[in-house]
Amino acid sequence: MRFAPALLAALGIVAVCLPAQAQEKVTRLDHGFSYVIPSEYKTDPKSDPDGLFGDTLVDLIIKEGSLDRTIAQNSSGYVNMSILSSITVTTISVEKIIIIPGDDKPDPNPTSVESKNRITERAKRFVSGMASLFKLAHISLDYQNSAPIKVSGQDAIAVRCNSFVEGSDTEYTVRFIFLIRNSKLYTFLFASKNDEFEEKVGAFDKFMKSFKFLTPPGAKPTPAPKKPKKK
Repeated sequence: MRFAPALLAALGIVAVCLPAQAQEKVTRLDHGFSYVIPSEYKTDPKSDPDGLFGDTLVDLIIKEGSLDRTIAQNSSGYVNMSILSSITVTTISVEKIIIIPGDDKPDPNPTSVESKNRITERAKRFVSGMASLFKLAHISLDYQNSAPIKVSGQDAIAVRCNSFVEGSDTEYTVRFIFLIRNSKLYTFLFASKNDEFEEKVGAFDKFMKSFKFLTPPGAKPTPAPKKPKKK
């Protein structure tokens, strides 16, 4: 993914050099993509495939003893927010969300003022839809800014939001990446407390750089070879 320096700064995307450690590459033939699990993360064994934000395809949590999962405090005590500091990828059918016709089509001239305005409005609509879901968990979500990017060669939108939990005075930074492919909206999500965001977001950036679809945009997946019949 490549951003202009100003957009990198606005979205809080930083270049982080992490120590060379063993990292696990995962290939999901069932969903048609691969990715590398950052060294600080592991797959959440308790992940629910039917998540609040759609079908959960990837759910990574920070390893114990590396970086603690963020805990939010409110008037009733401490709340373990599973969304915070985790990396998730979910999908939902385009038909189930409000999208103006043409939202799933690439912009012919993404640098034009008209296209930039259209991308901004599209990002705000996506966030509005996600905000209604976050509200069910008593979490607010406010749009801050957005930028067009590429994920595995496909057009996507990176969005930065501000968030807080009802009853808590701590604010959070949420990074969304939205991508439409094969009539599904892919949502990549990372969130952290504001004062921890710069420290932790580097792992999410590395995950996004490693994420690859197994077939190029618009191509049909190659069918698995059939096993020869025994004579």
